[in-house]
Amino acid sequence: MCSSEHFRTPDNVMLPDTRCKHMSIEQIYSELLQYTLDPNVPAHISAEFETARNLYLYTWFVYEFLAVADRQALATLEGALKTRLDELNIVRKEKDDLWKLLLKAEQQALVDWKDLPEDIAQTSLKPQPLSKCLKKTVKAHLSGNQVGIDLAIPRTEDMNLQLPGEAANHLPASQAIIAIDECLAQPTGFTILKFSCALINAIYTVH
Repeated sequence: MCSSEHFRTPDNVMLPDTRCKHMSIEQIYSELLQYTLDPNVPAHISAEFETARNLYLYTWFVYEFLAVADRQALATLEGALKTRLDELNIVRKEKDDLWKLLLKAEQQALVDWKDLPEDIAQTSLKPQPLSKCLKKTVKAHLSGNQVGIDLAIPRTEDMNLQLPGEAANHLPASQAIIAIDECLAQPTGFTILKFSCALINAIYTVH
């Protein structure tokens, strides 16, 4: 075991993080195998998604990679939404963030609550737009709060959070919704990856 609070050395780089002693890397790998993208998803989106999965796998070595992996998963979702909306000639603004893109996709019937895994698509949340649910879920996840998905009802202050993108990039390096370095991300079954995977597959499903 090794602490990742300091720069690793060649001698300890392959040792697991002390905070991951409760599970094996094989268990993490097995969990991540459940989240795969549909063959219809463009190759450049799939490549970014695999980067996210690799980062999640490497959390066994460096626990802080969890926050980076979450950010990569969200950036991949944002890039997929931009790409898909453009493919379908659906008008969007270059400055639209993840939440506006997801809301537009929902309005265009590209995504729906039925596209989400059963453990996420709680009945009490279904009247809420997916974009609001995801925003609240991400904030709770990154802040380390043990908040159930069924309690992820967005508040007014949460709606002011932004995920800026870069208009010139298909897959913008989206920033975390809140200051990740001020929060201790807690492992919650790869909630953000699960959410992103389901929504990316949904928008590339032939309707």
